Amino acid sequence: MLEKLTRRLRRSGLQSPSTDLYIEGIKCKFRLARHCIDVLSQIEHSNESMIKILSESSTSTINIDTDHQVLFYCDSFWNLLRSSIDILAQLINELRSLGINERQVYFDNVKNRIRSNEPNSPLQISMRNLERSRVFRDLNEYRRCVTHRRPVFVEKAEQQITYSTTPGTPGYSTYVETSDKLSILDRYLCNNPWDINPTPDFKRPVLAFNNNLLQKIEKRMITIIKRIP
Repeated sequence: MLEKLTRRLRRSGLQSPSTDLYIEGIKCKFRLARHCIDVLSQIEHSNESMIKILSESSTSTINIDTDHQVLFYCDSFWNLLRSSIDILAQLINELRSLGINERQVYFDNVKNRIRSNEPNSPLQISMRNLERSRVFRDLNEYRRCVTHRRPVFVEKAEQQITYSTTPGTPGYSTYVETSDKLSILDRYLCNNPWDINPTPDFKRPVLAFNNNLLQKIEKRMITIIKRIP
């Protein structure tokens, strides 16, 4: 979508070094946010002891255990994703000639200026829809907490999964049914990150919840991008 926007700006004569910079900034933030999701996925699907071994064998002077790796990539993910929205606001400020100083641009004041300048326009409605969405509120709450207060509480829950380790084929003399157990460690975000004693929300597994944030925020940003020029 950003590539299409660049082509539209070029055809309309609106492309500038600033618009190129902001578009590249959004692309970069999303690439890094997706990298965080990829790492969280690797952690979730990897053996805990193997992650510990890899961490301890690192050449870094500081070894970070798995729990802190999860906190680090969640923190990074929320800040990167929220930052992409503010860079989108920079692009809107530039293309709509709102006149807000670049150092003072953020999503809220650009949204308010658009509401004042062009109420009920497709752009104003799409920005309002993003602001009122549950995913935007969730993203803001987690990002504000990790930025201004503390790491978000993550609950761990271990479950045992039994799986077959039987070689051969049933019905043959060499077939002896055997099985083994595998420990799976799931991690869940808290419901309200601002609570002094946060409560885990078992409907918010770390990887699935963050992946859902990424997809839904991206979808709403694409709608806004389509309505900018």
